[in-house]
Amino acid sequence: MANMAFTEGVHYWEIICPISINNIQVGVCSQGTQPQVVTQDFMSSTRRTIGVYLNLNDRYMSFWINGKHSKKNKNKPIKTPGLAWRPYIRFVEENFVAILKPFSKLP
Repeated sequence: MANMAFTEGVHYWEIICPISINNIQVGVCSQGTQPQVVTQDFMSSTRRTIGVYLNLNDRYMSFWINGKHSKKNKNKPIKTPGLAWRPYIRFVEENFVAILKPFSKLP
């Protein structure tokens, strides 16, 4: 999880996967005693940039792949308003690296 959290507004960040990755989960995780996780699974055989668009005003998250809006990965609803949400990355397999680019601009 990232060390910054969002409670409102519209936010965009990117995760750069410098090598092929068999399975990575990208999304957000809420803070609190019963954390909620909203993620999407991705796979890549080449270098890939995954953009995450988090709209807490309208309560959904969508994804971009290499600068193009991903139609394949449907919008994910953020069902609980008012929580603090942190960017979240989880590798299903060990020994993978990704770079979080927090101050990206929406393509």
